[in-house]
Amino acid sequence: MHAECMSPQPFGRMRSISWDGCDVSDIFVDIRDLPRIASSLQLPSLLDVEAGRLLACSLVAAASTWLLVCLLDWGCFMLGFPTWPVYAGACVAMALLLRGVPAVINAALRPPAPAAATRPLQQQSIGVRQRPRCVLIVFNPNSGTGRAKATADRCREQLLAAGIRVEEFRTQHVGHARLIADVLRPDHEAVIVVGGDGTVHEVMNGLHGHDIPLAIVPAGTGNGLATSLMQARLPSGQEGEGAGPSQMMLQEDPVDWATRNVLSGSIVRIDSLDIAAGRRRFDGAALVYFGLCAEVDIVAEPLRFLGSLRFDLAAVCQLLKLKALGPTTIEAVLQDGSNRTLNGPFLAIYIGNSQHWTDKMRAVPSAVLDDGLMELLVIKVTNRTNLLRGFLLLESGAHVNDAQARECIEILKVRSASFTFWDSSHSKPAPGIFNVDGEIFRHEGYVRVGCHSQSQGVFAGR
Repeated sequence: MHAECMSPQPFGRMRSISWDGCDVSDIFVDIRDLPRIASSLQLPSLLDVEAGRLLACSLVAAASTWLLVCLLDWGCFMLGFPTWPVYAGACVAMALLLRGVPAVINAALRPPAPAAATRPLQQQSIGVRQRPRCVLIVFNPNSGTGRAKATADRCREQLLAAGIRVEEFRTQHVGHARLIADVLRPDHEAVIVVGGDGTVHEVMNGLHGHDIPLAIVPAGTGNGLATSLMQARLPSGQEGEGAGPSQMMLQEDPVDWATRNVLSGSIVRIDSLDIAAGRRRFDGAALVYFGLCAEVDIVAEPLRFLGSLRFDLAAVCQLLKLKALGPTTIEAVLQDGSNRTLNGPFLAIYIGNSQHWTDKMRAVPSAVLDDGLMELLVIKVTNRTNLLRGFLLLESGAHVNDAQARECIEILKVRSASFTFWDSSHSKPAPGIFNVDGEIFRHEGYVRVGCHSQSQGVFAGR
């Protein structure tokens, strides 16, 4: 049975309250419409001026070095001098230029031990309630590599076999899942989200004010929140013993995991994010990015055919450009209630409560989903080799144990944080973009992120 929803239409402002989770069209950035908006927002691209300058400088340096060595070799030959000092000097110069490369190679081949295990749920007792009798499956057919429909079909078949009534809500356009309240009925006792972090984000905003539990079936490209929830089922101590998140995901099929939790009625309550940008206020599922991390989705969009690999490629390209955010001030309320101010330059900023940024990257290994706190991670501007080493160690969380990586990556536990992005003269806030759960939004130079403690019920923990 299918639940038909309203046809695509512009969002209208229907609320007078200070929450706008279903009404963010004026700050939402559709990355499929990049050519039209790129100039006004100065959005990055894979092959931009910085990339061309970096490539040109590298080629000129390599050509100049080769030409100098050839000239010296010819001069030594003509004068009858031995040529070995020329090549020895060239080798020494190359070693000095590439002195940080061994550390990067070592991080890839022999990384430090993964970060210590942190259970992503602090709740020791799992809330158990009766198995739902009717559920609504929401799926985004465009999530990830386009396999969400097949995943939703598998999920529906398993639930029907268990005697649960199932209805479907297929999203037809960007932002459609924010309208889920229009098709939600009193007999819907749970909502199953088949998609990525972006689909979860839309559904959570659409269900704002409704106390109905979610089951998340990862079918997107990132799947950071779902991966963190799946890790909660591992026996204590296994998370950090070298079994990376990709191996963990293979231990149980995501559809089997999600339906098993629904059938058992195993529910926990996790935090959500309270985000204010200009005149708009909305919910976040788990992840907020600024700078390089926010730009990766935009840069990687033309490479969607590569799957999740496109994010790694785009991140390395952006990192090599070493293009920092403009002047930035972060005012954070720490775990103990004290205040701390951080000033840039920063290459990237993250705030959220998910250990995993993607199903392959446990970038914030101490994050907990239900403790009323968030993790603030800043990547500082430093040399490229330290940044590359830190990026390679993000996958397992080993960067928290590595001295070189800690020089450029700092993590704080916070209750809330305000971000002010200044223009080059530091005289007034400057507009820009930020990323919430894989969705891109505009800001006018100021963003605040807080935490709704244990505000959303989810099926997990079994």
